[in-house]
Amino acid sequence: MKAATQWEADLGPIGGEQWEEALQAVNTCSLNVSQKISQLYILLRVHCTPVKLSKMGKTPNLMCGKCRAVPGDLIHLLWRCPKLYRYWTEVLATLNRVFQTNVPLDPLGCLLGVLEGAILEEVTRMAFARALFQAS
Repeated sequence: MKAATQWEADLGPIGGEQWEEALQAVNTCSLNVSQKISQLYILLRVHCTPVKLSKMGKTPNLMCGKCRAVPGDLIHLLWRCPKLYRYWTEVLATLNRVFQTNVPLDPLGCLLGVLEGAILEEVTRMAFARALFQAS
């Protein structure tokens, strides 16, 4: 899977169980089918980012539209852009307070819904993952 290789290049090694949980997150992130498709697009990395559009010749500008400092690839647009740091920090702080958890600020959990090691109770993990999906 090309997407898996790209995610691992961005995030480091991802185990088989973690991939299974990320794939399950596509089905459980929402009751709405179009939102499930959106999560699948994230997992499969099919969003049209400035970098992809530039490679297709659709735009000459491949820079991130928020910070305008680095190329806008998927991991930057969803996670690494400095303009998003405060956002993700506040989202995690709020969810951790509401659910009384201590989930770390990590793209594997926040973007792909891999929370099994961070939240043991399945119902809480699913509710937390759905809230994270809505935030992404």
